[in-house]
Amino acid sequence: MHRAITRILDRWCLEDDAKPAIRPGASPEALTRFEAKYGIILPPEMRELYATFNGMDEMDDSWLRIHPIEEVVSVCDFDPSWPSGPSWTKHWFLFADYLIDSHAYLVRLSATPGDPGPVVSWGYGEEDKRMVIAHSFAGFLEGYALDKPEQSNALLGTDEVFPDDPKDFSP
Repeated sequence: MHRAITRILDRWCLEDDAKPAIRPGASPEALTRFEAKYGIILPPEMRELYATFNGMDEMDDSWLRIHPIEEVVSVCDFDPSWPSGPSWTKHWFLFADYLIDSHAYLVRLSATPGDPGPVVSWGYGEEDKRMVIAHSFAGFLEGYALDKPEQSNALLGTDEVFPDDPKDFSP
């Protein structure tokens, strides 16, 4: 098991308040159906996360909720107002949210083997900025595993602004 997933599960076991209600892992068939539906390949760390636990029913102590694979949707399915273009909205997926959609986390998924699955936040602050959180899904997991409840909105946030075109996003 990826060390960040182990640390996340360990951290949840130590939470003082309500422990997040995590779901049993998604089946390999459910993950394959998701990939086939969107024509993508999940990064290995994302596949392992969902095989270990299939999201959460409620937020954790840091007010983050990872959605079950059945609720993960492409941006074009979630919000048709996002920019459209070749491979733009269909390859960015809403997979988690902070404080009941105060802002959401998006991961880029593609059919390219080895795509690291960069993660951005959407709706961060009043200006609806899209900011780079991690250059890979594994990086997101590492940041989330190290997060403390009192620093809940500071996973790996940087001043790097979300590029207009996904081709401009260089991991």
